[in-house]
Amino acid sequence: GFTLPNISVFPHHCSSFIATGDATKNGDIIISNSMWSSSDGTGLWWWSYYIAIRWNIILDVIPTNGHRFQMVCAPGYIWSNHDFYQNEAGIMFIETTLPQGLWSEKGLPLAIRAREAVQYANSIDDVIHYLRYRNDGIMNAVWLIGDAKTGEIARYELGLFHDAIVNRTKNGFLWSSNNPMDFWVRWEKMDWRLLAKRLLFYFLFGWDGYQYHTPRYHPASRDIKFKELGKKYYGRIDVDIVKKIMSIDPIGTYSPDCKITTSSLVRDNGMWVFTGNPSGKTLSMINYNTPEFKVEKILPVGWVRIYGLPENHNSSIDDSFIPIETPASIKWNTSTGNNSNDFISKGVIVDDILYETTSNGKLMAVSPFTGDILYTVDIGLNPTKPVYKDGKLFIGSSKGLEVFDIAWKAHGVKDIGRVVSPPVIDDKKIYVGNIDGDLYAIDIVSGEILWNKYLEGEIELAGLYNDNLIIASYKTCYAINKNNGKIQWSFNTNGVITSQPSIYNNMIYLGSWDTNIYALYASNGTLKWSFETGWGVDVKPVLYSNVIYVGSTDNNFYAIDASTGLKLWEYHCNAAIHSSIAVSDNTIVFGSDDGNLYALNSDGEPLWVFTPGRSIKDEINYFTTPIRSMPIIHENTIYIGIMGNIYALLL
Repeated sequence: GFTLPNISVFPHHCSSFIATGDATKNGDIIISNSMWSSSDGTGLWWWSYYIAIRWNIILDVIPTNGHRFQMVCAPGYIWSNHDFYQNEAGIMFIETTLPQGLWSEKGLPLAIRAREAVQYANSIDDVIHYLRYRNDGIMNAVWLIGDAKTGEIARYELGLFHDAIVNRTKNGFLWSSNNPMDFWVRWEKMDWRLLAKRLLFYFLFGWDGYQYHTPRYHPASRDIKFKELGKKYYGRIDVDIVKKIMSIDPIGTYSPDCKITTSSLVRDNGMWVFTGNPSGKTLSMINYNTPEFKVEKILPVGWVRIYGLPENHNSSIDDSFIPIETPASIKWNTSTGNNSNDFISKGVIVDDILYETTSNGKLMAVSPFTGDILYTVDIGLNPTKPVYKDGKLFIGSSKGLEVFDIAWKAHGVKDIGRVVSPPVIDDKKIYVGNIDGDLYAIDIVSGEILWNKYLEGEIELAGLYNDNLIIASYKTCYAINKNNGKIQWSFNTNGVITSQPSIYNNMIYLGSWDTNIYALYASNGTLKWSFETGWGVDVKPVLYSNVIYVGSTDNNFYAIDASTGLKLWEYHCNAAIHSSIAVSDNTIVFGSDDGNLYALNSDGEPLWVFTPGRSIKDEINYFTTPIRSMPIIHENTIYIGIMGNIYALLL
């Protein structure tokens, strides 16, 4: 038989979006999903707290049969109770749950049906088959499904007795916010008493939400906003746009997390993840660890891109963390006016002025002696380190290539797409690349494009070696003739490269998400040695006194002999390392996502630690202020931006 639902005050809440074809910037499928909890995050503890915050786990499964797949889950589950799925066949799908309708005591639970779908599906039709087969009606949902092989997306609604493919297209966008459009799927979940209550709240207090419970579809506030933003950004939708969409009220108002994947990311078992509220709000979460009622303030920790390990990877890593008792000495600190927990800055010192770019889109001129802010210029979001040449600062950002004349305080932008790697300057040319794989040589005076070349992935520039520009794109390191853009040699890794290579002493050093650090001969790109870490490398290697220093997302910081590739020592942190590295006078400085800025000596022994915000001390890995800024060492002082402040620390 089947069972009628109980009255529920809250529908299960998620927000999801998918786009493809001519709706997106490059034709890729882009799909995203966020939880959606109560107004302050303290209600609906299972969804908002247990899954999305406390146990934000990405499970990467290589089964004996079927496809390798990734899903978001809680510990001990072989089910994405977050319902975010992707597999190596290019299939990706998510759901937003409906208020519980009719259900049966017979059939398979959603945990099994959804897991079988992600493990075995090769098409949208396969996903629908597995979700529908022996369906028990528990957790009825609206599903968004994409197939990277065909570029097709679909909105599929599933009840107990009824289901419907509401839309299926290779060009356009779809969304889901717990509000089915099919009449019969809606009818199965009808609760007339709950509808009456919701209508009463609407007429008395103006509270939205009755639309989820009417017999026929009426767009609720999130439906309206998704449709509005999809039309607004049509043809320009990419990962950055979807990040923006998922953070805008009312879509991201109560979200405690977000996930994004694309056709390109799925190809390499990758995704973007965000813990905390994507729009930057502080959430109040109930801590159920202790018998007494306790509310914790949860700050957002920012976006991180991750990729799965190579299938044959089998290395052991050190996981012994030794607390450092000695704190850093602060000379001064100054507020930038933006105290976000995921604040990032990158800087350079020119003529006794510190120029810092900030993740919220500012170029700030700061006195390195007093911390006084001399002036501020608005630039694009998530800018690169400034590069100085002949009185000008050149900066990559979300707007493209920006130039700032220090003397005249004049500011210009060349729109070449989002730039994530600092430009390289040679005499009268500037070389710069964007996230879409476009590499440009530009006349530094006129701004004329001298040549351009397309490569497969985002451009990470290292610098010039003789007449060659050394860059990385997708999984490959290239030497490209600086005069005509022709490839001179290339070296392929087995993982995506998301950080700059380094050039030292006729050698190139680079890290990859295949977990390796590589040393290449700059003259011809042949391999000298490689060193394996425990996960992907997202940091530019630094050489000092014939030692390569580099951090990994395996939580370890490594010192490697530059001649032999042998490990000299490693230092374990409590989270991944995405921060740049600064070295001076045998002192190595770097930040970690565990909330600490570390200073080590050349033997790997800790000198001091700086913890201006929250830090990870145990298994609770969401309670942190990640330090991803670029430290600068100048005249025995370290400059770094954290939580909206610029700090000057004694070396």
